[in-house]
Amino acid sequence: MEMALSFSTADPLLTVYILSTYIEGLKWWDLSFFIPSLILMAIGYTNRCKWSNLIRAGGMALFGLFWFSQVSFFLDPAHTDIINGLMSLMGGFFFLFIAFHFYLDHKWNESTKSINWLLRTSVLTGGSYFIFEHIPITQGALIYIVAWPTYWILKLFGHDYPIQDHFPTIYGDGIYIYPGDPGFDFSIRIVFACTAALALFLFVSAVIATRTDRSEWKGWAHKELRITKGSKNLFDIGKRNGIKNILRMSNARRKIYAILIVVPLIFITNLFRNVAVIAATYTGTLEFDDAHNIYAKILSLVMMVYLTWVLFELLPELQEDVMGLFDLLKRVKKGMIKNGRLDLKYIQRSGDRRPVKK
Repeated sequence: MEMALSFSTADPLLTVYILSTYIEGLKWWDLSFFIPSLILMAIGYTNRCKWSNLIRAGGMALFGLFWFSQVSFFLDPAHTDIINGLMSLMGGFFFLFIAFHFYLDHKWNESTKSINWLLRTSVLTGGSYFIFEHIPITQGALIYIVAWPTYWILKLFGHDYPIQDHFPTIYGDGIYIYPGDPGFDFSIRIVFACTAALALFLFVSAVIATRTDRSEWKGWAHKELRITKGSKNLFDIGKRNGIKNILRMSNARRKIYAILIVVPLIFITNLFRNVAVIAATYTGTLEFDDAHNIYAKILSLVMMVYLTWVLFELLPELQEDVMGLFDLLKRVKKGMIKNGRLDLKYIQRSGDRRPVKK
């Protein structure tokens, strides 16, 4: 992640040298949109000058265009993935929307915490993923440490499928796990997209990018403790214990706990996702496209929702950052942002349980 930040602000000739020497598999959308967007967002990572928000807006706009460029890739008949295609389309509009709000921050001389958090998360996630994907040795290492545990778990469950004894050293390479049946007309290959690297980098980056500020939720926490005091309800007891725990933890400890929970859960869940897809395909239970593009994605979505809830419990500031992105839909004039958040008088939700600054 440090490499991604320093790389973006380095001398342009050094940048070109690094790209040409160590990075492989660059596509036109990387050169046109992705790399320039990372550079602009990294420059805007800290508030360096009065033009910072315009630089951030430019980075986010290019990031949105990058996601638009991925729609045709995912809808290509060679590897049709409608779900990812739709998500890319939505991502394009979303990041253009964020770019517009960075422009409003510049125009109205405001600073919105939620979009600044999103920019930091995007830089850390995008930079890390890009480096690990496009440097063959890092890509190969991640594929290797996922493919072999997948093979061992398959054997544990009685599926003795042969694995390719191979360490990927070329961009786009992978490790095959064969069906073991000569009648099968194709084999499944573990590639970089099967490593859950994007999910790992996304959740860890979201935690790192979160600026901890107890004043944003401490009042809410004490209020919830008063409300649930003396309750015998198991949900209320669990809630009280959770609130007491995060009140006792230091900010650094909360972040460390969050990362220590997220990383193993994502890694293990992804292994069983790979196992399920391979076993379901090779036993004839499901077609590969259905197992991989529908059921596996449902499992991933459920896990991501659960992990988001876990992070919200440990880092209420992260919850406020995420919910603040939805609040932007109500931002229509200057002065609605107070202390980096949408003024509470504009938030009218019945039963809103978000942390409220007191």
